Amino acid sequence: MSPLTDTHTTTPSTPAVPLDTPLAAPATIFTVEDIHKLLPHRYPFALVDKIIEYVPGKRAVGVKNVTFNEPHFQGHFPGRPIMPGVLIVEAMAQVGGWS
Repeated sequence: MSPLTDTHTTTPSTPAVPLDTPLAAPATIFTVEDIHKLLPHRYPFALVDKIIEYVPGKRAVGVKNVTFNEPHFQGHFPGRPIMPGVLIVEAMAQVGGWS
């Protein structure tokens, strides 16, 4: 299984979601404008463009639109551009700041 695959297995005796958990409400998507109202980060240090899933105090899922033209790809690494780990961690922290 690929590390990017978002699947998990459960045994028949263990439900994936507790039976007393209410069904999720319709998803609310927060835009970059909403994010800027809460977080102080701005370009080039704003590393969250959208919150696509949010459960207060429990879970937040964010999106960062990444293009090949971003300056950190020029030298990290030549011929194989990879977003630096420190920026990935900062992006996760910014999503965590939402909740």
